[in-house]
Amino acid sequence: ANTLRDTNADAYMQLSYESMYTHVQLMLQLQDAGAITFDYGNNLRARAIEFEAQQPNHSLVQQYTPLLQRSPDKKTSALFPGFVPAYIRPLFCEGKGPFRWAALSGDPNDIAVTDELICNLFPENKSLQRWMAMAKERIAFQGLPARICWLGQGEREKAGLAFNELVRTGKVKAPIVIGRDHLDTGSVASPNRETEAMLDGSDAVADWPILNALVNTAGGASWVS
Repeated sequence: ANTLRDTNADAYMQLSYESMYTHVQLMLQLQDAGAITFDYGNNLRARAIEFEAQQPNHSLVQQYTPLLQRSPDKKTSALFPGFVPAYIRPLFCEGKGPFRWAALSGDPNDIAVTDELICNLFPENKSLQRWMAMAKERIAFQGLPARICWLGQGEREKAGLAFNELVRTGKVKAPIVIGRDHLDTGSVASPNRETEAMLDGSDAVADWPILNALVNTAGGASWVS
């Protein structure tokens, strides 16, 4: 692939479009057969529609039900959804998102202490309990020992204050730094993923991360990622 891209970029692009088009059409066949179908929001559907619109007489297009027949206005959501509107946005509406922390001591035992704390703080959250047990068993640390889980508004504040208490009382060897994943409420404005198919039509509005950063900074955050 690298050689072809260097020696014949046009052929590389053509084969890429053909591959994406075939990929989407096969996903639609799975959906038509009853499979739950979605994508990550990597613009796969949009590129497939673009290929069909630009090359309507291509032999590949003749093999399948046209995408533009399924979506005359070229809206990707008419084919199948991205995973954010399908599964994650309801969590966003509840203020739930990824909550990440790292042990600045470098000692994995400090994360073990925080793991126990999180489980004790939210015993009623069965999915969280399941994840924490699995993470301790299966997730290897890279660099500073760290952990991530999904918590809601208010829950993250509760966890952060409890972490402060661990540091104050010396139950961990050094401070715990708290951050978040990119897939958080208000973190990214992308019409192909986080803001796809917004009910108010604001898919391409890009002020979410700016407002998020301003609110975090006004709230005293020292690390806004």
